[in-house]
Amino acid sequence: MAQQRQQIGHYTLARNLQFRQGNYQKMLTILNEGIRRYPNNALLYSNRGAARSSLGDYQGAKSDYTRSIQLQPSSLAYSNRARVYAILKQQQALEDLTEAITLNQGWGNIGAAFYDRGELQVKLGNTKSAISDFKQAAKFYQQIGNSERYRTALDRIILLSVQ
Repeated sequence: MAQQRQQIGHYTLARNLQFRQGNYQKMLTILNEGIRRYPNNALLYSNRGAARSSLGDYQGAKSDYTRSIQLQPSSLAYSNRARVYAILKQQQALEDLTEAITLNQGWGNIGAAFYDRGELQVKLGNTKSAISDFKQAAKFYQQIGNSERYRTALDRIILLSVQ
């Protein structure tokens, strides 16, 4: 088991290096090998979803995020799949962001999930819900000291409030 964790860690480190260098195709090759060896590892599927998304393969990314969620539901996998759904203009994006928020209130990037859901609410014409989500995003951004994102969320609230 320790050796398996070490091997999966190797794939994750290699993936991160390739991602930072913008080598998405190589990243995909590394993750394909990892999944071939460890077909029940949610993290590898989630990482491959990110690689596929970076390459514009949104259907493949959606499939990988779905498999990751089936193996081990996580806020990050739901949030990433929501972004793919939004790109594909599919209604499930809102549901996935809600699930990401519900699953883990302690997630370090929960402000982004609220902000993204707020943007989807705007597109759907749900102004009150959007303002509520932007307020939550601002609160979390303020808590973690991300002043730029905090101001961006406040700007969205102000803009929507005057419409």
